[in-house]
Amino acid sequence: MRQASRRAALLLIAALGLAAGCSSPSATPADGPEGADGAAGTRTVTHELGTAEVPAAPQRVVSASVTMTGPLLGLDLPVVATATSRPGGVADDNGFFVAWAPRAVDGGTVPLGGPTVDVEAVAAQQPDVIVGSAVGADAVTPEAYAQLSEIAPTIVVNHSELSWQELSGRLGTDLGREAEAAAAEQAFAGRATEVGAALGAAHEAVALTVTPDGYNVFTADSAQGKLLGELGLTLRTIDPSGASGLGDSGTRKDAIPVALENAGDFGDASLFVVNATDEQVQQYRERQPLLATLPAFAEGRVYALGPESFRLDRFAADSVLKRLQTAAG
Repeated sequence: MRQASRRAALLLIAALGLAAGCSSPSATPADGPEGADGAAGTRTVTHELGTAEVPAAPQRVVSASVTMTGPLLGLDLPVVATATSRPGGVADDNGFFVAWAPRAVDGGTVPLGGPTVDVEAVAAQQPDVIVGSAVGADAVTPEAYAQLSEIAPTIVVNHSELSWQELSGRLGTDLGREAEAAAAEQAFAGRATEVGAALGAAHEAVALTVTPDGYNVFTADSAQGKLLGELGLTLRTIDPSGASGLGDSGTRKDAIPVALENAGDFGDASLFVVNATDEQVQQYRERQPLLATLPAFAEGRVYALGPESFRLDRFAADSVLKRLQTAAG
């Protein structure tokens, strides 16, 4: 009975939002692709939680997971609203990730709060397609998916082991933006070759985050590991040890924990620190004494990838390349 009442409430919210759409700026359809004859069409998309019939040319996309918003904006899709993160650090005052925040602000994307999806807030935006993540703190649960699917066709994607290009390509295929995905990948590949040549490949590489309890090291299955591979670098093989905040470390393949006392396992690899600034890297010389004894620190081969690097998309990857290009001289 409660479920039926909730469903009725959601439908009422959507109906009221539609009625108000003529006068509300947030209800104005964003610029988006249309079929050659303007006719509506759909495509069947198979995703993590089922299948959906999505518009061939979406006009009102809502991101139910903040980690999916950058990839959607990177395809120039009309993202009218998005779930958000907590402001500060990786996010601006709206809760938008800093790498794509300017694009979202310029496009009038509405922040919906988060990271947990607010189903009623999504319904009020009258989406014609909803996109969410299957993993992480902002994941769309099966229960939320059932509710969202009553509002609009919903796609849920597991991006944990996808490069940003693979995710972009998948969303491009699902949402009719194949050409945009291909163009972004091609442009990035050319720049990555140049930056990789400047960095050199004489040393192995380790991509990591630093925590008070240890290190989270990104594997070749991670988006960060794949990016380093595109730069022509070889990831050092590291065995997991200790526990450093990876709540699902027993099943995930994109990162492993390494104990503080095992920093020596990084050897003479160059270090690429995810979600860190240059200032934070300098602080590690005092706060991480074992890490600071590694050759990478003595030889200037520790690279801060910035807060943008924690969730890679087209915008974040471009930002990482700019940082590395500057660091390489």
